[in-house]
Amino acid sequence: IGPAPEGEISLTWTQGAPIDIAQFAMRSGDAALQASGQVDGLADGFPISGQATLNAGDLARFAALAGRSLDGAADLELSGNGTPLSGAFDITLAANTRNLAIGEARLDPLLRGASSLDLAARRDETGAYIEGLSLRNDALEADITGQLNGDAGAATVSGILRDLSLVEPKLSGPAQLDTDIRWQSSGALDLALLQITALDASISAQGTVNTAAAALPAEGNLALKAEDISRLAALLGRPLEGRVDLDLTGSGSLKEASLDGSIALLASQLRTGIGQVDAITGGYVGLDASLSY
Repeated sequence: IGPAPEGEISLTWTQGAPIDIAQFAMRSGDAALQASGQVDGLADGFPISGQATLNAGDLARFAALAGRSLDGAADLELSGNGTPLSGAFDITLAANTRNLAIGEARLDPLLRGASSLDLAARRDETGAYIEGLSLRNDALEADITGQLNGDAGAATVSGILRDLSLVEPKLSGPAQLDTDIRWQSSGALDLALLQITALDASISAQGTVNTAAAALPAEGNLALKAEDISRLAALLGRPLEGRVDLDLTGSGSLKEASLDGSIALLASQLRTGIGQVDAITGGYVGLDASLSY
């Protein structure tokens, strides 16, 4: 964190009362930490409450501490309370970064420029909750909520990527993702919603898996609608053209790789770049069939 960190602390304590930390400050170069709060006694589980701010003009100084490459600048504000002995907490975090880089080639382009992150999370005797986690910058928007306890869990994830070329140079245009996943202690894993929109195409899916059964039985539906599959040509290295509608419904066993279901496929103006296939289809494919294997 730097060759010559320095700091100071100001606190008061009266018997029978919490320790009051009026000020805790540390500085090292262009990094500064300020905090204040209260710490109570063992009988109450060492409850802690307070707030802290961190301003770091060069995150590279924390790379060794984090055990990974870091770059950029960040300002963080954390407030809330927690009880270490019980594991309970209720916190909010607001972070603003500038040109953040974490040494991940696929992620770093998404973090360039100014980004903001906001988190509200808590844990109590009923479970753990992410009441809101949001990330915003010029490249993307992402929102996550979730909850988990011994009986059930749920998570929703939504995001918008404004240009796919930031993560895959062979693709272009915006992409959107929406998901809703639920879990029960009985073993039911429910994909209530998966919706992806990108490249003039949409994918939607729903399904369930019984994780408590040895065979991992599952059932679900997958639908694909692609207005122009030429958008995938560069990625797949093949001169594709056409419109495709696909609907797949079925059930089976994930462990045994078995499936019983149906498939409906309609493709028009189709070109695959494979001469024999294109000659047979004439640019049109219609299929409505049962599946079993």
